[in-house]
Amino acid sequence: MSIEMAAVDAQRLALYNAEKAKGTNPVDIIAKMIDFTNAQSRDYLEASGWIAR
Repeated sequence: MSIEMAAVDAQRLALYNAEKAKGTNPVDIIAKMIDFTNAQSRDYLEASGWIAR
């Protein structure tokens, strides 16, 4: 799971950096990051504490 979590973290950081470089409103960046996180597997969401088991 730690490999998957590291990969998701890297993707999330890339999303943040890309949106910041485009000048996206910070609130919109957060919304995109939340949507990105919510799109992950249930196993990831549980392991990361995003949702309760």
